[in-house]
Amino acid sequence: MKIFCEYLSTLLIAFSYTFLIRNHVYFGVVLGTGTLIMVLLNISIIKSELPKYNFKPFLILVISFFIASLNSIMIGRSLAVFIYLVLIIIFSFFIYISISKNQVIKERLLHYFVISIYVNLFIVTVFNFINWDLKFIDTSEIKRFKGYLNILTILVLILPFIKKTKINIIACIFLIPNLWLSNCNSAILGVLISLAALSIFYIYKNIFRFKILFYFLLFILLTFSSQILLNLPENLDKESIQTQKFIVPTFLVDAHRQYIWSFSIKKISEKPLLGYGPDTSNFIEGSQEIIGSKYTGTMPYIPSHPHNFLLEIFLDAGIIGLVVFIIFIFYYNFQIFRKSNSNGKFLLILFFFYFWGSSLVNFSFWLGWWQVSYFFITALISSINLSKNQKT
Repeated sequence: MKIFCEYLSTLLIAFSYTFLIRNHVYFGVVLGTGTLIMVLLNISIIKSELPKYNFKPFLILVISFFIASLNSIMIGRSLAVFIYLVLIIIFSFFIYISISKNQVIKERLLHYFVISIYVNLFIVTVFNFINWDLKFIDTSEIKRFKGYLNILTILVLILPFIKKTKINIIACIFLIPNLWLSNCNSAILGVLISLAALSIFYIYKNIFRFKILFYFLLFILLTFSSQILLNLPENLDKESIQTQKFIVPTFLVDAHRQYIWSFSIKKISEKPLLGYGPDTSNFIEGSQEIIGSKYTGTMPYIPSHPHNFLLEIFLDAGIIGLVVFIIFIFYYNFQIFRKSNSNGKFLLILFFFYFWGSSLVNFSFWLGWWQVSYFFITALISSINLSKNQKT
């Protein structure tokens, strides 16, 4: 019975992203069921491992987001997303322990996970190519799997780190036309940012081993980002929008996001300390108004979230929540990074910068399957490369 449950949990977890192709509910049920079974099978191991870890940054994050939820303009909504974020982090950590302490389960899970990625790419590719002639010319993009490609892209990119095979080259080749047909710019941005990060790390490690390189690049990044944010459209009334002349080039940041970010920054300035509450940006006054700009095409509204995870956390949880979240993410990733082998370091950098790079322009931070993807995949790649018997 135990062996059957182990196989079942492994298959459910490995093929959960195949069910995400259908919708996020199927994904959540399948991954949640598989995770729960695996955790129950390894509960004694998990209990024995817990004292080895430092949970202070996590507890500080919990306290910060809990306070922001109580201060929310919609307390019930904020508490709900706060609770599932906490549960996602906890169960992802349990999955990490379960996998890393059982070599057989880890190898089986990775084997089926790789197969599932090939299956997922095949399904998306077939659909996009079948619908190419029918829809692509008229709509400029095939939207069915546009959002899904954000996660499928990174799954394909991490394949070489999980299993070395020539099939991975074919997978990467087929990924390219899918991104083009779906016009998935956020995934492309994530790829570019992760490749830049990998290049910088390689230069630092092999050519120019001075920390001043990182400070210099950080200065350039902050300067560039500040110039964008400081030059967004200032006025969002209908008259100003109709005569708008963009200082920030629209090929760099599209018109719609410039309006969204400008609106978000104005609202942040009204409640900068604790924000409006987790996942409440779509209920802020003015967040659903028609802006009526000729530059935004079929998207006339100020939408329900900023399409930028930094601005969204700042808007929803305030400067305190944003700083605590950044510290939390960097602390645990640094612990993983310093205990990983060389291959693991490159894998972690690839995934980290892809995920948060694409999150600068895509989904709401509070989207459940997107949050699950980050913490689950982090747990998975950590179990592959982390040294054993070390405190995190």
